[in-house]
This record gives sequence, C-alpha cells and structure tokens, in this order.
Amino acid sequence: MKISVVIATYKCEQFIEQQLDSICRQTRKADEIIISDDRSPDRTLEVVKNYIEQNQITNVKVVQNSENKGHFFNFLGALELVTGEIICFSDQDDVWNLNKLAHVESFFLAHPGASCLETGTETFQGDFSKDIATCQEGKSKCKSVAQVLTKWGSGYQMAFRSDVIEMVLQQKLYELPGFDYHDVLLAYFALCKGPYWLDSTVLNYHRLHTNNVTLRSDYKILRDTPEKRRELIERHNTRITSLQEYKGTPQTVRKVCASTIKLNKKRLCFLQGAWKNLLYMMTHLPYYHSVRVFLADIYCQFFGRD
Repeated sequence: MKISVVIATYKCEQFIEQQLDSICRQTRKADEIIISDDRSPDRTLEVVKNYIEQNQITNVKVVQNSENKGHFFNFLGALELVTGEIICFSDQDDVWNLNKLAHVESFFLAHPGASCLETGTETFQGDFSKDIATCQEGKSKCKSVAQVLTKWGSGYQMAFRSDVIEMVLQQKLYELPGFDYHDVLLAYFALCKGPYWLDSTVLNYHRLHTNNVTLRSDYKILRDTPEKRRELIERHNTRITSLQEYKGTPQTVRKVCASTIKLNKKRLCFLQGAWKNLLYMMTHLPYYHSVRVFLADIYCQFFGRD
C-alpha cells in the first residue's frame, strides 16, 4: 500500500521544520511527500529545502506556485501530483505522532471499503513538549451521514483513498457551489465512495497561533449576529445541495441531505422570527453539528443584533 503525504505551505518558516521532522521520522515511512508552497514571502521554502538536504530525504517533491493561489487551490494543486493509494493531509505547523502512518495503513488494510479516516487530535499553543513516540489506542466507529454533513474532520486529521481524490479532480467537483476548503469538499464526496470512519486515537497535535486557518475560523458562535448566522446556514445548505444533486451521490446520502437542508430552512425562518419552527428544530437535533449550535440559534434570536 503506497501512502502519500500532502503539505500546503505559506508563511510558516517558524514551524515547518518541526512538522517535517515528525513526518520524516515516522515508524512507517511515507512513500512520497508532496510539498506545495504558495509563494511564501518569508523563508519557508528555504527552510524546507535546507531540511531535505541536511537530512538527505529522498521521497519529497517540492513545488512552488507561479502565483499565490490561496489555501484551497494550493492543496488542490498538490493533489494533482500524488500517486499513492492513501493520501494523508498535513498542516504546515502541527506535529504528528510517530505512529500515525503505521496506524493509518493498518486501518485501511483492515477496512477495505472505507473511503476516509478521521483520526484524533489535541491542540496546543506555544512550545511543544509531548511524547510523540507512543500513543494510546482509541476506538473507531463509522460516522453517520448526518454527522459528516455537519461535523467533518479538519484536513490535518484526514486520510482518503485515492479514488475519492481522483473523482473530485477528474470531475472538477471543486467547482461546485459552496466549497472553498479541501477538507469539507473531500469529506462530503467521500460519502459517494464508501463509509467515513472516525478513530479517536490521538495522532495529531494541532498548533494554535494567530496565523493559522483553524484559529482564525474558530469564531465565538454566541457572538454571531442573526445576519452572520443566516449567512453561515445558507452557505451550509449550498454545499449540501451540491452533494445532493451530484449524479454519483447514493440515494441514502441524498435522503440525509434533504433532511439537513429542511432543518436549515427551518432555522433560517426561526432566526427571522418564526417561532413555530422551534419544535421542529428540537426534534431534529441529530442533524445539528451539536447541541451547542442549537442553543446558539436560540441565544442569537433572543439577544443577537444585526
């Protein structure tokens, strides 16, 4: 089984070497590592090349875009270069457990029908000092379609079979409305190829700092204005509709898409003052991201101000 690792870099000279080190020291080596730099204005590319040269790494391919493409298209461009059967995504500023690739390979060998694996994560800030040589085995389970539609994993947690990647690239599914992050795009369309699995084993240590995408997008939902909340719900419905209308989407997935879209429409009406939708929302909590999001809808309606 050939495993590819994909890293999209931009302005990460401070952290990229530590992440590269945790990937190159894996107990099960990657067959190839693709690094795509999005015209970093700092020393990121220099640091990457120096690390490769100093450590005599031979399984790495480094490319730099001719112009800045942004996070989404930088990852998509890197995916065009992969040749592995399993593709693992890596953020540029994290640290991996040294057993991650071995764990991922064992999982896919044991679950030949799985299209995607999401692994456990811990976040940290500042200096990293955890033991990455050992890990405590967690539990694995199949995620329901409703869970994937509302609570997909972050890209750095995920590994996909190559047929998911090939489908998205060859059919240009990234052009469908609603998608501007690679993780949600691939998570949704992985449902067309097989079950999406979650393994709670912590194999990722995700660094939070002022420049990374995760921290910047981790908004406080209780501070949302009704207008902002409606915008997020409408965008969610747009991407779910894209999956629902795709010709290769299984009927079972389409049914869950329809239920989630209906709930979101009820939420939109509720946020515009239609209180009669509250009972429907309460009886359809499994289609919410979490109970916290449901409570945030109510809070926003009571206390939010456009």
